[in-house]
Formats: sequence, C-alpha cells, structure tokens
Amino acid sequence: ATQEGLITIVERMCLLDVLVESKGPKATMRAITVDSPEVQSRVAEAMAEFARYRARKGIITKAFVRDNAKTMPPAQWWAIYGKPHICRVAERVLAQPVFASAEERNWSIYCQIMSKVRNRLGHGVADKLVYCHALKRNMSCNTTCYTKDTCNTRWHLVAFFGSVGR
Repeated sequence: ATQEGLITIVERMCLLDVLVESKGPKATMRAITVDSPEVQSRVAEAMAEFARYRARKGIITKAFVRDNAKTMPPAQWWAIYGKPHICRVAERVLAQPVFASAEERNWSIYCQIMSKVRNRLGHGVADKLVYCHALKRNMSCNTTCYTKDTCNTRWHLVAFFGSVGR
C-alpha cells in the first residue's frame, strides 16, 4: 500500500508539471490525464531518480552530501542535491503543512452549520456555507480591527481554504 501511495503521489505531481508546462488550448489540457504518455514517461523518470536515491547511487555517496542532509533544511537539500523530477515532488511534499488546524477549523464551522435545526441541508449546500463563512472571515482581515501584526493574509488563506479545496 505504501508503494502504491508513493506512485499515486508521483503521478499526480508529474501530471501537474505537465499541465503547467503545456501551453496549448484548454481542450488539450483537459485531454492530459495521469495515463497520458508524457505523464507516464515523467513518472518513470521520477521513480528511476527515486530508486537511485534509495540505492545511494550517484552524488548521494559523497560524505558531505550526507552530512548536509543532517544540517540543511530538507527543501533546500533537495533543491541542491536532488534530480529534477523527484526534486519537484519532494519540494511539494515538504511544503505541505504538517498540522490539521485548518481542517479542524472547517469541521468546527461545518458542525455549527449542520446543527439539529438544519439537519436537512445537503452536503453541497453545507460546503458552500462553510466556504462563504471562511471567505467572510478572511475578508474581515481587511477591516480596521486587524493590524499588520495580527493579520497575515497568506496565513488566513491557507488556514481557511486549505481543506475546502476552492
């Protein structure tokens, strides 16, 4: 299951790379899937790079590289010593937040919306209400009650829209 999960993540991130690099019309972008040849070739290259990393072949054999892995931030280490395809995957994985506060906050809002009184709301409507509530809260960041020290717009976007997917 772990190997399948790794392959799924690498496939999705390689798909994202191919979509970002494709400059064709939107119809072409819609035709690109995980099973597309260009995505699968990129996945094969990334998995080959990962296999070389796991087998400790190439630059990984150098002592200073292993020492730097212990002292450098992981994203920086991958940017310097990683191969192109697996490096992008590692950077994206390392950039993900390691906390669940955004999800917990959304579930709290969802529980407030889906109360015993509103038990007939569909999931789609409830999701939209959670999104609107989070958007309203984020927009309140621009009011005078917030100062620059207490409001970081990027943080609010991640915190409130991180798990909503909009």
